[in-house]
Amino acid sequence: MVNLNFAKQDLRNRSFKGQDLTGADFSGCNIQGCDFTSATLVKANFEKAIGGQTSKQIINFAIKNTILFIFLIVDSADFARSWQKAIIDNSYTQINVFALGINSVIWFVIFGFVSINFFKSLRSSLSGTYFNKTNLTNAKFTDAVLKKTDFSDAQLFYVDWQGANISESKFSIDSKVIELCASRNGKGKDYSYTNLSNLNLISVDLSNANLSGADISRTLLHKAHLENANLSEVQSLATDFAEASLTGACIKNWGISPETNFKDVQCDYVYLELAHQERRPHSGYFKTGEFNDVFQKTFETVDLFFRNGIDWDAFAYSFKKLEVENQGAQLDVQSIEKKGDGVILVRVAVAPNADKAKIHNDFMQGYEFAVKALEAQYQARLEDQDKVINQLFSTINLQNKLLAQTGDKLSIYYQPNSQFAGGIVDAINVDAQQIGGNIQNNNTEDISS
Repeated sequence: MVNLNFAKQDLRNRSFKGQDLTGADFSGCNIQGCDFTSATLVKANFEKAIGGQTSKQIINFAIKNTILFIFLIVDSADFARSWQKAIIDNSYTQINVFALGINSVIWFVIFGFVSINFFKSLRSSLSGTYFNKTNLTNAKFTDAVLKKTDFSDAQLFYVDWQGANISESKFSIDSKVIELCASRNGKGKDYSYTNLSNLNLISVDLSNANLSGADISRTLLHKAHLENANLSEVQSLATDFAEASLTGACIKNWGISPETNFKDVQCDYVYLELAHQERRPHSGYFKTGEFNDVFQKTFETVDLFFRNGIDWDAFAYSFKKLEVENQGAQLDVQSIEKKGDGVILVRVAVAPNADKAKIHNDFMQGYEFAVKALEAQYQARLEDQDKVINQLFSTINLQNKLLAQTGDKLSIYYQPNSQFAGGIVDAINVDAQQIGGNIQNNNTEDISS
């Protein structure tokens, strides 16, 4: 199509299936009954558009399904009569039974086919406008009325839903996510571990909300209200926080990237731990631009989290290997922090242009490999220690027997792999000429006497 301006037109029951409608203007249109299946609608404008069912769709559905329903009743009655006649007439001949069997199979096939189509038609009747499998990236649906609209399997990156009525519509993503995009009000609500990535949430109110563990990567949070929000362990890679308010938020172990935008963030202070612990700054407030300056430093580090302690032999192996393979990355251990609950954070400084994701991945792979390799060595050492301990006990038992025979003339000394002489010696008149060398006993009396 050359003309992509459909503003304020009545487009009811039109089909736009599979068409490229990039940037098209459907603002103020009546798109009830329209089919946009598999169309490309990138940056299309549906502001104040009206979607849903048309009276034509409702009438067609009623007629179609009434016919199907009547057919099912008539066919079922005919099938029942044929069997009833056979029972009453007692006509169970081989031919009649065979014919009835064939009729039964045919009836069940037809009944199944009609039933499937009936319920399929019933399901489709729940929607009026179809956007299924459509690319709606950066499309605009502000203040649109979209009741009974099908958005299943559509690409909905950065769609502006603000003020849209989406009741009774179908989506392939969590309905509470779309509701948040439309209402822009998530104040005090729980979105923990929710996928909120690639959304348009400009000016959203998420103050006092729980976003712990959520993925908000690449989401537009420009001018968002995040005061006192729980942002612990959120993934916010390339997230746009420009002009957002973060005062009082908890940012424990959050994940950010060089592309995360903190321009003109409004923030007096934040907490690095839950329950309002580890305030930053410790006293006073961030001055204008200070929040951005403080957290910009993390862009030049790679954060390595260890939840079950650190095997420092494995760490040294992996870190050395990483240095050899990434000589231009200028790796340097910047700090080691205990974060609570047994979590240890090792922050590694890197060159500004280093591939941080690759460095993190390569280190963790090398570390896990080294841990497994060292476990086998540790086990072997434990087995060796068990052998030594068993040998020690055997020696002590033998010496105890001899001690019982000789009284107090024996001294017991045992230390494997030592430079000191060891064994069973006469504790009386011992002349040690050399430690680890000869030990002379001046008492020549036989030990067994």
